[in-house]
Amino acid sequence: MRLLILATLLCLSQSVQAGDKVFSGPQVGEKPPVFKVRGVFDTDAGTETDFVAKSNGKPIVLIFVHDLNR
Repeated sequence: MRLLILATLLCLSQSVQAGDKVFSGPQVGEKPPVFKVRGVFDTDAGTETDFVAKSNGKPIVLIFVHDLNR
């Protein structure tokens, strides 16, 4: 069973290496995609907004939280 799992992981890792490079997020010079979210605070509360568009090309930081516990 362990050998089967190891062989599967080896095949998957080689298929990733053979394909295109995978980047985390947009690269320098690339326009970020449209990203609409529902606002939670201040004037954006309860409305759909696009923080990327609101930044008007200025740098922004988006923080994604998957799970918040203790």
